[in-house]
Amino acid sequence: MSMRHTRRIGLMIIMICTIVSSCARTSLGVHAAEQAGASSRTPDAVRKGDLVTLNVTAMLSSGALIFTTDPLLASNDGATKAPGYSEPDCFAPLKILAGEEGPVPGLKDILVSMYAGEKRTITLPPEKAYGVQDKNLIKQLDCVKVISKKVTMKPDEYMMRFNSFPVVGAKVDLNPYFPAKVTKVSAQQTELVNLAKDGTSKDGPFGKTEIRVKGDEIRITLTPTIGADFEILGKKGTIVSTDGKTFSVDLNKPLAGMNVALDIEVLSSTPRAALDAIQIPWADDYNAGLTRAEKENKPVVLVLYASWCQWSKKYFEETLSDPKIKAMKDKFVWVKIDSDKNKEYYTKYQQNGFPLTVLMSHDGTVMNKSSGFMDSSRMVQKLICVSQGKAMKKETVPADVLPQKQEQGCMGQ
Repeated sequence: MSMRHTRRIGLMIIMICTIVSSCARTSLGVHAAEQAGASSRTPDAVRKGDLVTLNVTAMLSSGALIFTTDPLLASNDGATKAPGYSEPDCFAPLKILAGEEGPVPGLKDILVSMYAGEKRTITLPPEKAYGVQDKNLIKQLDCVKVISKKVTMKPDEYMMRFNSFPVVGAKVDLNPYFPAKVTKVSAQQTELVNLAKDGTSKDGPFGKTEIRVKGDEIRITLTPTIGADFEILGKKGTIVSTDGKTFSVDLNKPLAGMNVALDIEVLSSTPRAALDAIQIPWADDYNAGLTRAEKENKPVVLVLYASWCQWSKKYFEETLSDPKIKAMKDKFVWVKIDSDKNKEYYTKYQQNGFPLTVLMSHDGTVMNKSSGFMDSSRMVQKLICVSQGKAMKKETVPADVLPQKQEQGCMGQ
């Protein structure tokens, strides 16, 4: 074998060793990188369904405030509030399930994969915020409306509209401007007459109206108020312009077409599995519950219900079984009483319907009463306020002044 051939073989062996060594180093490097990547992953990254506690502020690009958990920001004299600004009952960190709709857009998707201690500032385009503005949702209406003094309708239509049987002499509100009186009732139809007075005027929620009556014709002229709410076929809109003869109502969402900036800080997260295992320790002894609350210095959640009421059942199965509620089980003493059977509590708390939620301090002082079904987000906000001893900015209607018809509750029997 020649010296040149031997040298060539040697070079080939060196190249092979170099390639093998390089491959080995690459393989080890990849493995090490994978290990490093795995170790650098945040173990407490938020997953869908986890309970997240966070601070959040939502603003328009103009700086107008949409929502915030920061009381200093909300109380700043120089802070402008966007249309539809929503202020919580009390200022405290927000609790929300990752993947669930929140009080501001974007949270549903943004929170997933964030982690405790992380802060993000994100600008949402209109399509991911309150939607793009649809010109077809801007409706033009006449400022003058002419109606007949006499009106007829079928009895079932009357009952659906006014929740009562038609009776001659009864007065009802057919429109916002003046009442109408039932003049004739038969099996086929109900006749009413509008009690409009010629030459009268009235300031209403969406402008000033002037009434003219001529024969069987009533002429209603509206001078609309720009910015006032106005409803068309069950859809709420805003009066945006008028030329005196017509006016325009925008049925788009108030913030449609606008960018929204979000400042988010995740304070903590709790895995969904841990929440599902929690059970609220309900007590059915009123006196024992209040004694325990005073001894442990805990506020009280008292629910007065009726076993036959579907809204009571829905309240326990949906709202009070929500993970956001169950996560607060150790902060309260939980008491439930069938006040349909135990009438003394129905009377004590001036109850008119079921269910009734009474939130009390540790010494039994009533801090808030809410009649009827309440969703979990609303309930959580109230519980946070009471647990921190904070005043609620929005008071619910007490049970003793509830309207006769409850849409999300059962009337007392």
